[in-house]
Amino acid sequence: MEDRMDQFTYIMHQKFLAGEDHQHLDYSKIDKDETLDDHWSKEANGDAEDKYFAEDDSDDSMVMH
Repeated sequence: MEDRMDQFTYIMHQKFLAGEDHQHLDYSKIDKDETLDDHWSKEANGDAEDKYFAEDDSDDSMVMH
């Protein structure tokens, strides 16, 4: 059973990558849904903050007292 699930997952992944899943999912609805943009915007801002503070921390470790 696990092998069949792995095979199914692989096939669906390949169909997704090849753009062959459009009959099951309307991507235009996702593209037009601005509520999803809010989530990704917050995610990107959080990543930028994490990177900024990580760089700041590494700069602090370089300071000699």
